[in-house]
Amino acid sequence: VRLNEEAIERTQDFRIVAAALQRHAAGGDMRLFSASLLLPVDFYVGRQLDRMFRVEEMRDYLARPGRPVALMDRRYWRDFRQELPPDLVVLEKISIQGQDLYIVRSGAGGS
Repeated sequence: VRLNEEAIERTQDFRIVAAALQRHAAGGDMRLFSASLLLPVDFYVGRQLDRMFRVEEMRDYLARPGRPVALMDRRYWRDFRQELPPDLVVLEKISIQGQDLYIVRSGAGGS
Protein backbone atom coordinates (compact mmCIF):
# COMPACT_ATOMS: atom_id res chain seq x y z
CA VAL A 1 0.00 0.00 0.00
CA ARG A 2 2.80 2.43 0.86
CA LEU A 3 4.48 1.89 -2.53
CA ASN A 4 1.14 2.51 -4.24
CA GLU A 5 0.62 5.72 -2.25
CA GLU A 6 4.11 6.93 -3.16
CA ALA A 7 3.51 6.17 -6.85
CA ILE A 8 0.21 8.06 -6.77
CA GLU A 9 1.87 11.04 -5.08
CA ARG A 10 4.61 11.14 -7.73
CA THR A 11 2.28 10.79 -10.74
CA GLN A 12 -1.05 12.25 -9.64
CA ASP A 13 -0.34 14.76 -6.89
CA PHE A 14 -2.12 17.91 -7.98
CA ARG A 15 -0.88 19.65 -4.82
CA ILE A 16 2.40 20.08 -6.72
CA VAL A 17 0.61 21.72 -9.64
CA ALA A 18 -1.45 24.01 -7.40
CA ALA A 19 1.61 25.05 -5.36
CA ALA A 20 3.64 25.80 -8.50
CA LEU A 21 0.79 27.80 -10.01
CA GLN A 22 0.37 29.85 -6.84
CA ARG A 23 4.13 30.39 -6.54
CA HIS A 24 4.39 31.74 -10.09
CA ALA A 25 1.24 33.85 -9.71
CA ALA A 26 2.73 35.40 -6.53
CA GLY A 27 -0.67 36.63 -5.41
CA GLY A 28 -1.68 37.72 -8.92
CA ASP A 29 -4.28 36.30 -11.25
CA MET A 30 -4.17 32.72 -12.49
CA ARG A 31 -6.48 30.84 -14.84
CA LEU A 32 -6.76 27.59 -16.74
CA PHE A 33 -6.52 27.27 -20.52
CA SER A 34 -7.43 23.65 -20.83
CA ALA A 35 -9.73 21.09 -22.38
CA SER A 36 -9.40 19.09 -19.15
CA LEU A 37 -11.37 20.04 -16.07
CA LEU A 38 -8.37 19.64 -13.72
CA LEU A 39 -10.70 19.89 -10.72
CA PRO A 40 -8.02 18.76 -8.27
CA VAL A 41 -6.10 21.95 -9.05
CA ASP A 42 -9.14 23.98 -7.98
CA PHE A 43 -9.37 21.96 -4.78
CA TYR A 44 -5.75 22.51 -3.80
CA VAL A 45 -5.80 26.19 -4.78
CA GLY A 46 -8.87 26.58 -2.58
CA ARG A 47 -11.21 28.02 -5.18
CA GLN A 48 -12.52 27.39 -8.66
CA LEU A 49 -10.16 28.92 -11.17
CA ASP A 50 -11.57 30.76 -14.15
CA ARG A 51 -11.26 28.79 -17.36
CA MET A 52 -10.56 29.93 -20.87
CA PHE A 53 -11.49 27.85 -23.87
CA ARG A 54 -10.73 30.15 -26.79
CA VAL A 55 -7.36 31.39 -27.99
CA GLU A 56 -8.70 34.97 -28.12
CA GLU A 57 -9.52 34.78 -24.39
CA MET A 58 -6.04 33.53 -23.60
CA ARG A 59 -4.32 36.23 -25.67
CA ASP A 60 -6.40 38.98 -24.03
CA TYR A 61 -5.75 37.52 -20.59
CA LEU A 62 -1.98 37.32 -21.09
CA ALA A 63 -1.90 40.94 -22.29
CA ARG A 64 -3.40 42.21 -19.03
CA PRO A 65 -1.31 44.22 -16.59
CA GLY A 66 0.10 42.34 -13.63
CA ARG A 67 1.59 39.57 -15.76
CA PRO A 68 -1.02 36.90 -14.95
CA VAL A 69 -0.20 33.21 -15.27
CA ALA A 70 -2.14 30.40 -16.90
CA LEU A 71 -2.03 26.64 -16.68
CA MET A 72 -2.26 24.93 -20.06
CA ASP A 73 -2.69 21.25 -20.80
CA ARG A 74 -0.68 19.39 -23.43
CA ARG A 75 -3.53 19.36 -25.96
CA TYR A 76 -3.99 23.14 -25.87
CA TRP A 77 -0.21 23.62 -25.96
CA ARG A 78 0.05 21.47 -29.07
CA ASP A 79 -3.04 22.87 -30.83
CA PHE A 80 -2.79 26.57 -30.01
CA ARG A 81 0.83 27.42 -29.18
CA GLN A 82 1.44 29.02 -32.60
CA GLU A 83 -1.59 31.31 -32.12
CA LEU A 84 -0.46 32.63 -28.74
CA PRO A 85 1.86 35.61 -28.24
CA PRO A 86 5.40 34.95 -29.51
CA ASP A 87 6.85 36.11 -26.18
CA LEU A 88 5.02 33.38 -24.24
CA VAL A 89 7.25 32.05 -21.46
CA VAL A 90 6.99 28.56 -19.98
CA LEU A 91 7.60 29.09 -16.29
CA GLU A 92 7.28 25.42 -15.45
CA LYS A 93 6.35 22.14 -17.10
CA ILE A 94 4.84 19.48 -14.83
CA SER A 95 4.06 15.92 -15.86
CA ILE A 96 1.08 14.44 -14.03
CA GLN A 97 -1.33 11.60 -14.79
CA GLY A 98 0.45 10.93 -18.06
CA GLN A 99 0.07 14.46 -19.36
CA ASP A 100 2.21 17.57 -19.43
CA LEU A 101 0.90 20.77 -17.92
CA TYR A 102 2.50 24.13 -18.65
CA ILE A 103 2.48 27.19 -16.42
CA VAL A 104 2.90 30.17 -18.75
CA ARG A 105 2.84 33.96 -18.85
CA SER A 106 3.65 36.69 -21.28
CA GLY A 107 7.32 37.62 -21.42
CA ALA A 108 6.45 41.30 -21.92
CA GLY A 109 8.02 43.53 -19.32
CA GLY A 110 10.80 41.15 -18.24
CA SER A 111 10.70 38.49 -15.52
